[in-house]
This record gives sequence, C-alpha cells and structure tokens, in this order.
Amino acid sequence: MKQSELDSHLARLRTLGRDDALIEVKAWAHKSESKSFWETVSAFANSNGGIIVLGLEEPSFTPAPGFNAKDVEDRIRSGLNTSDQHAIRVEPVPDYSVELLKVDTQLCVVVTISPLTVNGP
Repeated sequence: MKQSELDSHLARLRTLGRDDALIEVKAWAHKSESKSFWETVSAFANSNGGIIVLGLEEPSFTPAPGFNAKDVEDRIRSGLNTSDQHAIRVEPVPDYSVELLKVDTQLCVVVTISPLTVNGP
C-alpha cells in the first residue's frame, strides 16, 4: 500500500467516524487487542479480505500513545510464519503483506489480508 492510499482511507474513516468493511483500526495496547487482531485476520481471510491498521485510536483515528510499531510487526510476522507451526495464530494462513507507514508523526503497522481461495471440485 502506498502512503497516499493509507492517507485517503484514513480521511474516509475520519469522516465516517468508524471502521468500514475494508479497514479495521486497532490501538494494540492490550493483550485483548492482540486476540482481537487475530480474529480480524481470520474474518478478513474468510470474506473478501481487508486492511488492518495497528497503532491508531478510535474514533479519532490518531496515533495511539506508546505504540511500538517494530515490536508489533515482529509479533505479526511470527504469528503468520508458516515455517514455525507452533507460532501460527491462524490457520490456514492467508496471503498477506505487512508494512510500516506513517500516520501523522508515528509509524503504524498496516496489514493487508487477502481472501482465502477455495480449491474445490
């Protein structure tokens, strides 16, 4: 995702005052938010895909104080690492990308989840 795309999405969310079907925002300040993140990954993978922006508070969509983008990025990559079956947090692991992008003056983690493909007869 390009920085300009994220900026455009955030402008839309700020106008709406809430997440929408394409983008979910999480501050990732507590363990419960970590659990919520993995539930969102699964939900997006099992639907049309989506984007999760970590490090922002709702409903202002502004940077969450104390957010450590690099630490969160490492945790996400670990939880989606198919070479370590014990670390995987969702199965099957969808196609995804993880990027660090700026919102205002803070780095946020942007995770794009692709929908799972179904191979059937």
